[in-house]
Amino acid sequence: MAFTKSLRRIDAGPDGQAGFALPVVLGVLAALLALAALTLQRNRLDRAPWLRVRDKIQAQYLAESGIAWALYQERFGRTESKPKADSLEFSSRIDVDTAENLFFTLDTGLYLPEVDVDRDKAFLEIHARGYQGRDTVKINASFGRLLDPELFQAALTWENDTLVQPFPSGQIKGSVRLKMPLPGMASEPWPGNLSTQNYAESFVSDLFYSADAELREALAKPGSESGNGYFEPWNHPDFPAHEGAYRYPLGQIEIAGGAFDTLIVQGPGAFFSHGDIRVRGKVKLDGILLASEGNIVFEGEVHGKNNRLYAKKNISLMGRSRVEIQAQAGGNIFLRDEAEAVGQSLLMIQSQGKPDTGKNTQADAVQAIRIVNSAKVQGFVLALGPQSRVVMAGAENRIQGVVLANEAWLAGEIWGSVAVKTLRCGEKMPRQCLGPAVIDRSALPTGFLQPMRMGPMDAKHLQFKVLSYEFE
Repeated sequence: MAFTKSLRRIDAGPDGQAGFALPVVLGVLAALLALAALTLQRNRLDRAPWLRVRDKIQAQYLAESGIAWALYQERFGRTESKPKADSLEFSSRIDVDTAENLFFTLDTGLYLPEVDVDRDKAFLEIHARGYQGRDTVKINASFGRLLDPELFQAALTWENDTLVQPFPSGQIKGSVRLKMPLPGMASEPWPGNLSTQNYAESFVSDLFYSADAELREALAKPGSESGNGYFEPWNHPDFPAHEGAYRYPLGQIEIAGGAFDTLIVQGPGAFFSHGDIRVRGKVKLDGILLASEGNIVFEGEVHGKNNRLYAKKNISLMGRSRVEIQAQAGGNIFLRDEAEAVGQSLLMIQSQGKPDTGKNTQADAVQAIRIVNSAKVQGFVLALGPQSRVVMAGAENRIQGVVLANEAWLAGEIWGSVAVKTLRCGEKMPRQCLGPAVIDRSALPTGFLQPMRMGPMDAKHLQFKVLSYEFE
């Protein structure tokens, strides 16, 4: 009996606090669970940035593998309309510095990249998107080829058919290749099938044809704008709302920056016009196509990169314009008053007229690319056709790149290479000679490239080089 009472006293605990231990244990367990949940949450938050970095890197690898796939197709034949995993199982990651290694291993369990190749521009452009998780990486890359040594390795390649006057000492810094060498002058041998005019003729013709067809198709498309187009900083273009392009089949276009405010026109986007297109003031153009059945004029502080210009008449860059352009004109191209075509620009004209008989020797009488009044060009200057020429008047003008022309009169500095059929001593001189120009082949940057489709090509033997590589 006494033993039973003792058990009851022990069960009740001191002072009759029966069951006191249970809340304590439950409280401790709740605290431990809260601590565990907090630790787990912190670990999850700590992991989240790393997961996003992982997805971003994987998306970048996928986009780069898309670039590699497109380059592989360009070199060895375009046989597939979209990338397939088994066509991308190569050995290593693409080397964006040289682009000689075109291959990258793709995990077939991941999304395939989206790839778009633009062959309508002078340089090959490839756009690729890679997806992983919630991350998307887009790469815009453009590629060219190494300068053809047969035509552009020499400082001067002159397809002369008569003997010409000797060059003053120091006027040409580099080798010379003459079709009819001067007595006693060192000249590289002339390849039997080399023609300065035929070298890029099909390349330029294709670009003109595609640009003209694009302009005509755009102006004939239903839903075009009425009247004239006028854009300014407080009325900037909205390309997505206009299917990527503004079209004025009956009017003209003016794109005007303010006195203090810069009008930023960000592409991709296009302006098509029956009349003239005028860009003036403080304007920045990036990735824009301007196409006109009339003239295109830049004046003021216009700058930007990766722009295309096509005019059936003339293209003029004046003032302090400093833009990277691919410019094609059915008439003349003028750079004047400190205007600059920068980067890897391309200026092109192509006449369809009869050859000049020599009676009319003034530069304005024929189709010309004229570089005057402290103007500068970086890139290619192409004047092809029987009545096309390049005119660079004045020692203060400069071309850093390549001149390829039917005829040229050069009075400034050429930091690069000149390949011509005829050289004039002056604007009004039918006699052939180099004139006052200075040609320095060594001043051409080592990374200078020529357009992918310019000149004869065997894609399997081309060296693809990166011109630009940008992430979005």
